Amino acid sequence: MDGQALKLRYHETLDRIRADILSGEFSSGMRLKIAEMAKRYDTSHMPVREALRLLSGEGLVEVEPNKGVRVRRFDRAFLENIFDIRVSIEQMQARRAAERRSEQQLEAIRAARLEFEAAAESAEVLDLLNCNQRFHAAISAAAGNSEANEIELRHNRLLPMLWNNVGYPRGRVTVVIDDHQHIEAAIRNRDADSAAILAAAHCLKARQDMLAAWERHASSQSH
Repeated sequence: MDGQALKLRYHETLDRIRADILSGEFSSGMRLKIAEMAKRYDTSHMPVREALRLLSGEGLVEVEPNKGVRVRRFDRAFLENIFDIRVSIEQMQARRAAERRSEQQLEAIRAARLEFEAAAESAEVLDLLNCNQRFHAAISAAAGNSEANEIELRHNRLLPMLWNNVGYPRGRVTVVIDDHQHIEAAIRNRDADSAAILAAAHCLKARQDMLAAWERHASSQSH
């Protein structure tokens, strides 16, 4: 296999493992064995090892000395920490977007909002979550803070897995649509204070819903 083909094999293995983690195919805390995964993805051990190393950097798996690799485990404290960080970042991003956005960036935010609304009726949960992330990514792009964007990107890789594990409440969709409309309007009007307040409230609602879903999931697992 030449260098280009080998590089492609590594990328494909990484993408497939990441997709299986995010979809819930590999559940939270599940041990990932190199030999079994190499067989599953029809590859050698090295691409699997490299993929798991990179996924550890993304926060999707945990490397345990002398024990191997597990899908990232999460508990209530972990979820609270994630959303504490997101509240701070998202309100800052919305504020900066309102102050700095161009007309082209505003149109990208609007397009992402409409995409989410179009998907709300029939899309699978993961597709819906991806649409939601594109809306927030458009705001982040308008904010222009690359360091904050990197933190958000890492969390955005985790959230689909978390929602998939605990169960995404479809009743959230109507609330999310309403929030997105108000956040976009504040950014359009360059109302930085309102944009920040609305983004923080939006994130706090997600935090509340995630924790409630986690409690239900944990309770069902204990019976």
